[in-house]
Amino acid sequence: MKRLILLAACLLTMSGWGQTLYERSRTYGDIEIHFDIDSVGPKGSRGVALRIPGELNGTSLTFTLDTGASVNVISTHFAKALGLMAEEDSVSVKGVADGMGHRAIADELSIGNITFAHVPFLIIDAETGDAAIDQHLRHLRAVLGRPLLEALGKLTFDFERHNITCPERLKKQKRTKKSNLRIEDNVLMLQAQSDDDTLSLIPDFGATHSNLGAEYFERHPEIAETGDSVMVYYAGVGGLVRQTEYRLHDFPLLIDGRKCPMHQITTNPSGTYESRLGMDFFSRQRRVVLDLRRWRLSIVPTS
Repeated sequence: MKRLILLAACLLTMSGWGQTLYERSRTYGDIEIHFDIDSVGPKGSRGVALRIPGELNGTSLTFTLDTGASVNVISTHFAKALGLMAEEDSVSVKGVADGMGHRAIADELSIGNITFAHVPFLIIDAETGDAAIDQHLRHLRAVLGRPLLEALGKLTFDFERHNITCPERLKKQKRTKKSNLRIEDNVLMLQAQSDDDTLSLIPDFGATHSNLGAEYFERHPEIAETGDSVMVYYAGVGGLVRQTEYRLHDFPLLIDGRKCPMHQITTNPSGTYESRLGMDFFSRQRRVVLDLRRWRLSIVPTS
């Protein structure tokens, strides 16, 4: 059996831009941002993406939100249409596979009732060379990554009302005993539990499906005998990767003291990708609070 997983994550060390970035406009009251949940991928894949309508340099555009990306992404076509000037020097990028892109600064980005000035983007195209798969990657032409979320501070995602709210004023960053988020190698990581296992997971709104990496598989070698195998294709920025994974059913998961069992998740024995929670998990919750001031992710499950 084959399965296609769309992975928007794109990692780049965001240094050397040489000017103030993510300059916020003043808002009166809390920030409110509408989003839609759109189906992506081939028929039957059940993959979804979180899509935010907005404006970039005064032009209407719909963005995919990707908490697993360390940079915002814009396609070459959109960059030209919106007048984004690419820097001459290319930069290396890690996505599904390694790739190359160019940096650019957008004058203005508006989402919901807030506007940002001097917003950095990476100009790169998500193409695999497989026309049948590339048609499902249109939602990766404009991606908003983690640095923008850090500029917002604390975000409450209401998946029943399709609404994001953020406090009007930012509070000073402060870790607490309840913090379960950290930045590791420029990636946002979540600490969770599964029975007696401590799990390090990427909370990744840019991934359509969740998976457990090789470290989990190595701790549970019996999975190769008891789990059912599936051929998985990962597609996104950098190309296409194929590998065999094993499906686990009724997987127990504990996040911030709450039980959040998953009907199904795969585990990857090859070590290609780190463990992550994707939109198959988050879109089924009632609310998700991503607090990047106190470094805590909490969840209100659907009853």
